[in-house]
Amino acid sequence: MSDRLRLTDLLIEGILILLALPVLALRGVLRLRKTQRMIAAMRQPAIACRTCSAPIPLARMATCTCGWTEASTVLACSRCGALFNVVRCSCGATNTVY
Repeated sequence: MSDRLRLTDLLIEGILILLALPVLALRGVLRLRKTQRMIAAMRQPAIACRTCSAPIPLARMATCTCGWTEASTVLACSRCGALFNVVRCSCGATNTVY
């Protein structure tokens, strides 16, 4: 009886894995596209504010939530490795990078 239950459990687990594969593949593709947009944004010297159209420089002094302040991109912290996708403009608007 236990062999039959074990075979049924393995069969159900295999079916669930097959059903989850398309969802995992889609999540992977979306995450890859997001990463590519983030890398492209980091290579730009500035982005335009969506409210006032002023250029927002990405290479400037920035303080991370970990407390580290450095003169580099405002989208990443070299100390803790945090990534950010929101940049604040001088007009007060927040702009998403991607």
